[in-house]
Amino acid sequence: MKRRLLWGVGVPLALGLVLMLVLPRLVSGDALRNLVVDAITEATGAQVELGEATVGTWPRLAVTLAEGRITGTGAALTACSGTETDIETYAADVNLVELRMALWPLLRGEIEVASVRVDVPRLEITLPEDRIALSGAVLRLHDLTLAVPEDEPAAGAPPGALIPVDLACRADLEVARLTASGADYEQVTAEAALAGRVITVDPVRAERGGGVITGTATVDYVADPWGRLTFEFAAEGVPAAELLGPWAPDIGTRLVSDLTAAGRGSCSLQDPDSARATLGLEGTVTAGDGVLHAGDWLQEVLPYLGKRHDLVDVRFRGLDHAFRVADGRYLVDRLEIDGLDTTWRGAGWVGLDDSIDLDLAVKLPPGFTPDLGAWSFLAETLRDANGRVQLDLTLTGRSSKPKVGLDLAGLRASAREDGGESAKKGLGGLLDKWKNR
Repeated sequence: MKRRLLWGVGVPLALGLVLMLVLPRLVSGDALRNLVVDAITEATGAQVELGEATVGTWPRLAVTLAEGRITGTGAALTACSGTETDIETYAADVNLVELRMALWPLLRGEIEVASVRVDVPRLEITLPEDRIALSGAVLRLHDLTLAVPEDEPAAGAPPGALIPVDLACRADLEVARLTASGADYEQVTAEAALAGRVITVDPVRAERGGGVITGTATVDYVADPWGRLTFEFAAEGVPAAELLGPWAPDIGTRLVSDLTAAGRGSCSLQDPDSARATLGLEGTVTAGDGVLHAGDWLQEVLPYLGKRHDLVDVRFRGLDHAFRVADGRYLVDRLEIDGLDTTWRGAGWVGLDDSIDLDLAVKLPPGFTPDLGAWSFLAETLRDANGRVQLDLTLTGRSSKPKVGLDLAGLRASAREDGGESAKKGLGGLLDKWKNR
């Protein structure tokens, strides 16, 4: 019994002692560096330059790689992996790669990594219509476990098939500056976990334009081998141009206010077309004081404003908006702007293909009479109890330059019943005149 105990304990200890003493002598830094360079080159087709490599064995097997650089193309990556990618080129400067792993699991065909740290001062990825850049990035992996795979996935397999089903790890990321879709984010942090081919990111945080954006995300490669993304986000105190610029630049450049927003959504990650076609999103946006510069949208309304062309710059004290994205359209469920001079209500949709069909109701300042030419006196029939005239507008055509029309049915509904027969007759003639334009 004692012999068995000594054999069961002493042999592994002796083997471990031998490995700790001999391994650093057997594996030189140059040999390890060449091994890593060859492995990365074979897997990606990239050009790899790495500095000095060292190996340690106590208290864990530790491998450290000094400064290096990796550059490659999407074409080479596709040729090596057999999987299509949208990447055109990529380049990364690496300050340090440090890996610490348990030795005993490796002897029985399992990989158990205690930690990995990668310092990347610069990373740039070019895509057909975008450029992603990171600076001052630090990635840490923890508690990575994996059985040494026996079979390689087939060429052209979706990303989900490339992830071993028993691969698990945790990670945290810090990025001093991130550029994507033409937008800059600072002090980006994220915590993530991978288990059962599902990646969970919770939380992620970034600063933008003096405000803060937070969120969570899940990429599920079980439900969809190409990846199914679900996400939630919130923004606090982010300027409209900074928050909306990458996604809705036409609105972002016209709206001057700090926004508070929240939403959730999902989409497929198979390719950009699939992402747009499957994107579902809903959320809300609110704001305090601000200005909406809508002059170029409302050019056709200017003749009715007389000398008050300034009204197309909508100064407001509050904005409330509820939206959805579905079937390739941005759906305006609710738009309420509490302006200092005017109030606006809107509903309709804006297509992701630049189409638009949006109804707007604008209440003009109390006592203000729109310039209706010879029929200006008829505006009195449109005035409410507070002395305000409401114009009901329709925006159609292209969202970048919409065609603005008057909603005749809305004007008829707004007309007071006490306007008199002559006024009603004149209003009818005016509406018929507008209808024929």
